[in-house]
Amino acid sequence: KDMMIDKDLQLSEMEIAYAGLEREVKQYRTLLDSEVRRISLSKKRKSAEHLVSDADAAQPATRVRRNSGHVHIAAFSPSQGYVTISNHSNKDVSVGGWRIRAEKTGKEFKMPMLQELKANETVTVWSGKENKNKEMGANELWWTHNSVFSAKGESAVLVDEKGNKIDTFSN
Repeated sequence: KDMMIDKDLQLSEMEIAYAGLEREVKQYRTLLDSEVRRISLSKKRKSAEHLVSDADAAQPATRVRRNSGHVHIAAFSPSQGYVTISNHSNKDVSVGGWRIRAEKTGKEFKMPMLQELKANETVTVWSGKENKNKEMGANELWWTHNSVFSAKGESAVLVDEKGNKIDTFSN
């Protein structure tokens, strides 16, 4: 009988240790997933930086933040016809119905109604004849074959579905 009690205690201790190990593995998986997203976002930022042409680089970029939210314009190149929107939070954000507006030309791109920006991810919206044959990746959207932005002093404005200015990025 004493041997059975000892075995029972050993089993209970093992179950407690196993549960602790499961929690620890889950924490490491969460940490690993967050590091993978961070590194992936860092690589995306670096690749987006390489897209900026000399003409864009020669003009200083300025930003006007309208709120303290995590969604903003991360990159903008009028000459290469793209705007990159970024979500720097750890939660997915619905951006359906949000608009990107070219301030000088007044042209607007409306995000698809079911568009969601995943946590710590970006979406790039492309336009212009030079990009018409570009293969769109999972985080890329097509605007139009026409030129949207004027090259000098143009601003991209991000507006939410209620019409609130979220961010302005000027080149």
